[in-house]
Amino acid sequence: MDPLSGTQCQSATCIGATAQRVLVDSSSGRVLAVVRGAVYLRSDSGELIWLNSESAPMHGRGLCLSGGLPRPAAGSAYVVAGDRLAIDGETITVEWGRAVLWSPEAPRRQAGQSLEDIGHLLQTGRPAYAGLGEPRGFGALLSLPQPVGGHPTDKDPATFQALLTGLPAARRMAEACTARDLGEILDAADDLVGLGEGLTPSGDDFVGGMLFAIVNLQALYAPFPACSPSDFRPFLGRARQSTNIISFTLLSDHTAGQASEPEHRFLSALLAGCPTEVVRHTASDVVRIGHTTGWDLLAGIWVAVANMAHGARFPSEVSASGVALAEDHGRHGSQ
Repeated sequence: MDPLSGTQCQSATCIGATAQRVLVDSSSGRVLAVVRGAVYLRSDSGELIWLNSESAPMHGRGLCLSGGLPRPAAGSAYVVAGDRLAIDGETITVEWGRAVLWSPEAPRRQAGQSLEDIGHLLQTGRPAYAGLGEPRGFGALLSLPQPVGGHPTDKDPATFQALLTGLPAARRMAEACTARDLGEILDAADDLVGLGEGLTPSGDDFVGGMLFAIVNLQALYAPFPACSPSDFRPFLGRARQSTNIISFTLLSDHTAGQASEPEHRFLSALLAGCPTEVVRHTASDVVRIGHTTGWDLLAGIWVAVANMAHGARFPSEVSASGVALAEDHGRHGSQ
């Protein structure tokens, strides 16, 4: 803070490509929400961006700040002048003139590697994933080996209720991946959007992970007869009515093949045929996102890839013991 002016001045070390595009000179907007770890801003044109700390995963919409996050009041106005953002008059300023520009690299197809090969990598590499810890949320669907004494549990009954409620739709999405039926995938996804609690409901994250994988696999392997941005518009129109603006924006980005840095690194490592330990390490970064968000995202990516690769159909991809434990927890876990 500048002791003479009373202004809290901060610098961004990294700025996402989307955030840079939104924060053009003379643009303006308001603070949408302030939560732990992020300050969400909505431009007057309706675009969402956010300020986050250096410990948070990078995203195309983010500005990574050095030091602690400011805490402006929701509804506060902001204006942009050059590479400087002023919130609530001059009470808080953020500069990004020296920030590194971040944008994800598109996953690349390893020469000679088929979708079936990728599915095989997921199956044969399962033992290495025991180190990820106890699955949460939709992560309970994955038949991953558990640590000694471990099993898919979560102390939040609402999370497991969302999982149990969403099982039929998740199964439909997975089976539609195997059938290469994008319309059925999106119809089933309608029943998951908005399912769960929190800033990004578990259903949204699971669907987002699946669609992120589908769009990127389509770009590399073209498994669907047609899969273009226009195919997702009706689904997104319905989703906008079922969830909050922050979660909807992330879901929309997933349909464009855009996600957080850990998601991109995990999918890229998998598609590049990296050693299992490398893929596991990138997966561990994904599951550290939020409370259940990372597990929900990982499960969505995993189920989509495995079923599209014909390496596993949903009944075998979903852990029978994991589902049984989830159902038992849903009945008795809150007692």
